[in-house]
Amino acid sequence: MSSPRRRKIRNALLTSIVGILVALLGAELTIRIALFHPGVPLGALGASLRDPGRYSDGNSEDDYWKIAWLQRAPAARTDGPGADPIVGWTGPSIAPGTYAHAQEGQVGDRQLVLLFGDSFAYGVGRGQDRFQAILERSDLGQRYALLNYGVGGYGPDQVYLLLERALDRFAARDPIVIVSLLMEGDMERSVLSFRSWPKPRLDLVNGALVARGPVETNAAKYIAEHPLTIRSYLWRLFRYRRSAFQLDERIEAEKQSLNRQILIEIERELSRRKLRHFFLVFHNERGALKAFERFAWQEKLLHDVCAELSIPLVDTRTYLSFAADGRPELCAQLYGHGEPLNGHHSALGNLVCFEAIRQGLSGKFDAPDFSRIEKLKQDGPPDSGNPKQGK
Repeated sequence: MSSPRRRKIRNALLTSIVGILVALLGAELTIRIALFHPGVPLGALGASLRDPGRYSDGNSEDDYWKIAWLQRAPAARTDGPGADPIVGWTGPSIAPGTYAHAQEGQVGDRQLVLLFGDSFAYGVGRGQDRFQAILERSDLGQRYALLNYGVGGYGPDQVYLLLERALDRFAARDPIVIVSLLMEGDMERSVLSFRSWPKPRLDLVNGALVARGPVETNAAKYIAEHPLTIRSYLWRLFRYRRSAFQLDERIEAEKQSLNRQILIEIERELSRRKLRHFFLVFHNERGALKAFERFAWQEKLLHDVCAELSIPLVDTRTYLSFAADGRPELCAQLYGHGEPLNGHHSALGNLVCFEAIRQGLSGKFDAPDFSRIEKLKQDGPPDSGNPKQGK
């Protein structure tokens, strides 16, 4: 091959390589602009590229949540509500540091009930539709008073840390304790150090739970000290497009061992104090009528631990399925779609789930009582305006 021909091929190859590199760099830059500079007009492409779930798994990786936080408008880049170095945040009803509850003064001499959990426990809708209000106006209201220690975004790790500290406030009241879990996702949160805001991270060391240290509650400072680990968003986009949410066996194994120990420690804490208690299972709409396969390991883990340690367990699926006659279109009425509920229980859904709480309070765990749900199905909820109501 002549020297001029070789030079021509070499130059063409070099031009191609440079072109490919420029294209890759351009694609990487476009993604970064779409992710972190929403004011730049990129149309439908920009909206698609802006989804953190295209680059990271929110069930296993902090980066998903860091991207989402960095995408907020500057005024919305706030710290967690009730920022606290032990539990991360406490929400609007619980004082950080002391863990006092805003409604403590309303309990009186009634039997105190403490409900721990995430946003499904706390309730996302109107105040009158939350479990403490439902109990207050029910036939149980004169005997029981419920302090709702549910906090949006919590996983079992934060539930454990909050429960451990809040119980000291009520040692003289001998409360009944309800520990709730959303089966479709709560246990995923225990391996995260950042979920909407900085949160505590526990490790299992020689069979014991060990915290990594106080939580840096200043979210901006935390991200500055623990920046995103993604080096190429283009590569992540390619990777997640081809194998989205492919499970990392090491992370999944850690989730199972860590959450098992957290559940055991919750039980030990309650048994040590000789408190009457039970676990309560919530479900999102996809898991309300049958197990959601993606999270089936969480159900098995919880049921195994409860069986091993003889922990009473009440599953709201039993009541949701009865209320919906096992039909997805009726089950949809038990959940809210769009703002403000965003997949949480509707007012009717909370009324149905309250019957699971009632069962736990009765201490009868083997024979669900559907009589009140049957009446709801016939008459409609109390504020529905149904003309049959009150008959």
